[in-house]
Amino acid sequence: RIKPHIATIQPSFFEITVAMAFQYFAEEEVDIAVIETGMGGRLDSTNILQPLLSVITNVGFDHQQYLGDTLPEIAFEKAGIIKPGTPVVIGETHEDTAPTFDDMAFGRQSPILYADQEIRVAVVNRTLSELTLAIDAPLPYDVSQVVLGTGAAYQVRNAVTSILALSQLMERDVSIPKQALLRGLHHFKRIGQFIGRWQVLQEKHPMILTDCAHNPEGLVHVMEQLEEIDHDRLHIVFGTVSDKKLKSFFVELPQTAIYYFCRPDIPRGLAADALAKAARQAGLTGTVHGSVQDALTAAKAAAQPNDMIYVGGSIFVVAEVVEVQSS
Repeated sequence: RIKPHIATIQPSFFEITVAMAFQYFAEEEVDIAVIETGMGGRLDSTNILQPLLSVITNVGFDHQQYLGDTLPEIAFEKAGIIKPGTPVVIGETHEDTAPTFDDMAFGRQSPILYADQEIRVAVVNRTLSELTLAIDAPLPYDVSQVVLGTGAAYQVRNAVTSILALSQLMERDVSIPKQALLRGLHHFKRIGQFIGRWQVLQEKHPMILTDCAHNPEGLVHVMEQLEEIDHDRLHIVFGTVSDKKLKSFFVELPQTAIYYFCRPDIPRGLAADALAKAARQAGLTGTVHGSVQDALTAAKAAAQPNDMIYVGGSIFVVAEVVEVQSS
């Protein structure tokens, strides 16, 4: 249906699939659609919608060649999804970005709420695969304790943002029963086919864990939590794409780890030897491998039973590992 327009407009792959998705959602008459921007927000192809609610989870340094080199510049691009008179939920309060969000919301007369100010949360129990949270939230029913179906501590902030977003939808007569909220938080990985984030591929001898954090803000939280897990040596299978600012990555990676550098099998993948060279300049040492699977095989061969192997650096690296495990 849209093919005749492609030659004239010359849209990107993402823009084509967004148009196809919106057409499908309209035909299926979906009740609620959760639409995530591809990049930024202001100029993103998803931004033609008039939503019930806008949500901005957090702001980090990513896609800087398009979005800007400072957090306020990136926040301005993300704030472009704030619509006149439509509420917006912000996941985290940050002194560098809050003024941008506040100004945009004020100018468009949009109610603005910060999740970390509206909801109190504490982790009362933690395993590798689940977090039990004590919650104080503005909901029409009591959810003082919820079980989040992941062991990733960084997902607590996303859960809080989600709960506040749901509370705002309920104020606009969207029916979300308590059991649906609790089930969604507990089983979101299965329901949403959510993979590659804090995914334990092997629990022991050695533990193998993967996460597709692909910017410094995501990586720092993963590294902090890895340190809390009992292990001897840390082995890191690491690859990335060619448009990343590597120095900001390397600052968050431990110099005591053993590295296995690789290139994800996509055109944008950064050559493993170039990655290793840049890493050595930052004090990270390791070996170069011809593929992600070769790197993981080498890490498994070198690791002792009480060691830990972490696979990351790029969504594409994680995808190759998860795909092999599930096949």
